[in-house]
Amino acid sequence: MTEIIIYEGMMCCSTGLCGPEPDQKLIEFNDAMDRLKAENANVKRLNLSAHITLFQDNKEIMQVIQKEGVKVLPLVCAGGKIVMKQKYPSYDELKNFTDRESE
Repeated sequence: MTEIIIYEGMMCCSTGLCGPEPDQKLIEFNDAMDRLKAENANVKRLNLSAHITLFQDNKEIMQVIQKEGVKVLPLVCAGGKIVMKQKYPSYDELKNFTDRESE
């Protein structure tokens, strides 16, 4: 199963429930991630504020951020390659990414 890593912007938490107006897209994404984890998929999220070193250690991610700015986040990587920019994938999209053969 292909490893999926989601590189996200700075957030105080990943739930989307912080503040006065919850972000529905993040709530749906959290649900999708929970479903995949229950299926033993290899998925993880990295938050820029909490995992800055892991961002810096990935040259491809840093090049994209330096070129396009943090507005490009979230970046979704499948098998070490960026497969989606600037939006959170749906459950079906994530499932398709996890089912890809590692290249």
